[in-house]
Amino acid sequence: AQSIPVDDEELWLTRTEPLDRERPTIVYAADRDQSTRAAQLLIDAGFTKVYDLGGVEDWDAEELELDRS
Repeated sequence: AQSIPVDDEELWLTRTEPLDRERPTIVYAADRDQSTRAAQLLIDAGFTKVYDLGGVEDWDAEELELDRS
């Protein structure tokens, strides 16, 4: 697992460049817009199996318990 901020282009490229573009890649972020943006950046970079879980703020708290510690 990696935390890669989409707003830091240099860090994004540094961390995503060595990753295997054929492996399943799961994306989520604090909000849906960031998650969608990250997923699209990965697809544009050639990642073939990108699964966008959306924004944590949209998750159903009764189905997915969040540990915010």
